[in-house]
Amino acid sequence: MAGRPRIILDCDPGVDDAIAIITAARWTDLVAITSVSGNVGIEHTTANALRMRDLLDIDVPVHRGAERPLVAEPFHARHVHGMTGLADVELPVPDLEPDSHDAVAAIVDATRAEEGCLEYVMAADPLVAGKLNLFERWESDEHLGAHQRADHSRTFQRSLRDCGVAGVSIDRYDGATVTKVL
Repeated sequence: MAGRPRIILDCDPGVDDAIAIITAARWTDLVAITSVSGNVGIEHTTANALRMRDLLDIDVPVHRGAERPLVAEPFHARHVHGMTGLADVELPVPDLEPDSHDAVAAIVDATRAEEGCLEYVMAADPLVAGKLNLFERWESDEHLGAHQRADHSRTFQRSLRDCGVAGVSIDRYDGATVTKVL
């Protein structure tokens, strides 16, 4: 799929994200779908991601993610998306279970597989509620730059800000000094 952006679609499949899955399946190199609670609860968003995978007959892993936001109370939009998230349309039961119940690990593993990635760790900050710490080590500045320019990396950083994560920053440590990058 040369020329197509590689993406991990992190979504809360209601009607809107069902369209996003269709679009991603058609025009991207879809690496994985990760589900989170949002439009409806996690049990429904994950089932909806699996249903879309089955209906589209795409070979892409689906990983179940967060049951609730990091820092806010859950707010579902059943009044918009229906009780199951897909406007209460009755679709076949998914053929398979999620590939994992750890969407964060799937995202981290996909990043670790990028060319030049030596180490990539994501962990909740024990001192600041809602803050995630990312530690990355790359073979070269060129590899790090390619990662930071990649569509999935930019989308991930933007998503963290949008979902209320307390802070996103990137610092470079060269063994002697720390330099703020973002």
